[in-house]
Amino acid sequence: MTVDAWTASMLRRASGWGRGPVVKDAPASIANGYTSLFTVTGLVAVTFIGRCTAVLQNSACNLKLASTPTVGTEVDLCAVLNVQADEAGTLYALTGLNTDAMLGINAGAVPGPLRPVIVYSGTIRQNASAGITGQIEWSAFYVPLSDNASLQAA
Repeated sequence: MTVDAWTASMLRRASGWGRGPVVKDAPASIANGYTSLFTVTGLVAVTFIGRCTAVLQNSACNLKLASTPTVGTEVDLCAVLNVQADEAGTLYALTGLNTDAMLGINAGAVPGPLRPVIVYSGTIRQNASAGITGQIEWSAFYVPLSDNASLQAA
């Protein structure tokens, strides 16, 4: 199987369009700093989709997701996106490259992830540059890559 075929296969499975489980966190306000979203056990391929459930405050706020492993150094899963005044229904996604900004498109549609992110045991956290009102609900679509691997809402 070529790398492109493997990526396509993993995307179908990890994005929920195939056989990967879906885990949702509860809609939550945007707190300044880190907020734990998901707990990872073992090795998983995962994609994320966020949905703004209540309009975000009209105040600058840069948002990104990061993986904080149980052992090792934290790594950003994407670069920041300013979510100031995003409307309810805005959708967010990651491209799968940690140097790309999070995608955020006002209510309607957002491009699906290009590739899953591979993460190991630890926590997936949201990092905001400011606390603002409004809420985002995150969904994680994952495929276990090691025995007994799982992903759960934090």
